[in-house]
Amino acid sequence: MARIVDCLVSYFGLDEHEQPDLRRYFCYHIVGGPGPTEESGVAALTTLAVHEDSERCTYCQPFHVVETGGPAAAIDKAIRYLDDVYRGKHLRKIQTAVRRPEVVWPADKAPLAGVAPSVITADGQLGPPR
Repeated sequence: MARIVDCLVSYFGLDEHEQPDLRRYFCYHIVGGPGPTEESGVAALTTLAVHEDSERCTYCQPFHVVETGGPAAAIDKAIRYLDDVYRGKHLRKIQTAVRRPEVVWPADKAPLAGVAPSVITADGQLGPPR
């Protein structure tokens, strides 16, 4: 069973001595979860903070999908994407470890086991599972 994993990634501007400071920063929360197939995974990027709202990345891709490797591989893909966005911009990256839940429920005992995912209908309402 795929689980949700997450991490925090921040980029800090470097001063004249190549030391990170708080005059320029970008902070992201990345959450990974299961994709549409057993081996796939998805990751969603959420901007938590930027030093100046005018520097908010309005073109950044917020959703990343992998066909294999599950949620952790999707997070890795999202982090590589952010690294490419900020490459060469005189920033230092600080990243937390990817958090993985410690509790692993047996499939037949998991909370909400056997609950089928709902479908969102064309009018935005939750419909019955297919």
